[in-house]
Amino acid sequence: MSYALTVGSDCLTGKRQYTKAAAQRTAATLRTARRARSINAYYCGWCQCWHIGNKGGDTSKGRQHR
Repeated sequence: MSYALTVGSDCLTGKRQYTKAAAQRTAATLRTARRARSINAYYCGWCQCWHIGNKGGDTSKGRQHR
């Protein structure tokens, strides 16, 4: 798998940085390969790049229902 990292991968989150197109393509590949729906590409406000993962709050798992 080839990663399209942006120049200077130095995000404070410690995650790999991607371009938008590469992040979306990689997330789609990982969702298919792992059969995990929660893997998404998301924009990071810290580094202004894209990451792969489950950005907090994207799922209802653990949310309390009243």
